[in-house]
Amino acid sequence: MESFKRIIVGINFSDRDADVLHYASAIANIEKAEEIYFVHVVPISHVSKKLQEEIKTINDLEKKKMEEIVHENLSVYPDTSLEFIVKEGNVVDEMLKMIDELGADLLILGRREREISHRKTVEKISAMALCSVFVIPNKSKMEIHSILVPVDFSDYSVMALNKAAKLAKILDVEEITTIHIYDVKAQYITTAYGSFYEPAVPPVEISVLAEQELENSRVKFDDFINKCDLQGIK
Repeated sequence: MESFKRIIVGINFSDRDADVLHYASAIANIEKAEEIYFVHVVPISHVSKKLQEEIKTINDLEKKKMEEIVHENLSVYPDTSLEFIVKEGNVVDEMLKMIDELGADLLILGRREREISHRKTVEKISAMALCSVFVIPNKSKMEIHSILVPVDFSDYSVMALNKAAKLAKILDVEEITTIHIYDVKAQYITTAYGSFYEPAVPPVEISVLAEQELENSRVKFDDFINKCDLQGIK
C-alpha cells in the first residue's frame, strides 16, 4: 500500500493512548488520511441477553470517553473524517474483522512491554493483519531520528523502503539504514536421537559459502535499490 488513506487506531484507555494519538496525528497529516477509525474492544464473550442492554450503556460511555481522549490528543486536517467504534469480543478477532470491513490501509497500536498478554495480543494482530501495522512501544515519544528497514529484496520491501523514505524526507531524517539477513544453507538430518540441523559442508567450506552468499546479496541489493524512490535520502 503506497498511501494510508484509511487508518485504524487502537484505543485501550491506558497512559499509552496519548503517545499513540500523537503518532497517529503525524502519520495522518503526512499521508493526508481521509478517514480515521478509533477502535476499542471490550474483551467480553458469551454474554446473556439480560446483560446486553447494560453492555450497550457501558459501550456508549466508553465511546464518549474515547472521543474526549482523541479530541485532547489528536491534531489532523479538518476534512479528515473521524469515527469511534466500540466492540465486544476477542481483541485479535475483532481488530482483524475491523481491518477487513473498513478496508484499512494502516493499523496503529500501542504496546505495553511489561504486560506479556498484551504484547502477545499485539504480536498476533501484527502477524495476521492484511494491512500495514505501526506498533508504538511503551514510553516512545513522537521523535524520529533514524529509520531501520529490514529488506528481503521483494516488492514489499520496495514498498516499505519507499514509505520510509517519504517519512524521512517529511520528518527531516537524514539517513535510513537497511538490513538484510542471510544464512548459509544447512542440512536437516534425523538420527535415533532426534532431528537437528548440521552443516552440510565442513567448516572451512562454510566460510567460503558465506562469502559467496554475501556477494550474491550485494548484487541483489544493487538491483533492489535501483527500484526504490529514496526521495534523495542516503
